[in-house]
Amino acid sequence: AYVLVYREGGGLGGVETIGDPKLADKKIGIVGGTPPASNLAAAKLMRSAKTYPLMVDTRLAPSMAEVMIKDLLAGTIDAAIVWGPMAGYYAKKS
Repeated sequence: AYVLVYREGGGLGGVETIGDPKLADKKIGIVGGTPPASNLAAAKLMRSAKTYPLMVDTRLAPSMAEVMIKDLLAGTIDAAIVWGPMAGYYAKKS
């Protein structure tokens, strides 16, 4: 399962679906080629999304979940859609 991660006070509290109007003007981080990327496209949210490459071997590059959480904390993106276990791990670590 994937989760929407956002900063507290970022105006996204209570968002439960990808179709929530609160997401319309937000820059959302998403790993390309994943199921949530298709959902963002169907909801017409890819124009404002920041895509990250699908990287499986973290010996060659950092985890994109980690990169997205860092970008979220830096304010580069407003939210990130991340695989649940990875989101929890990196959010807690940050």
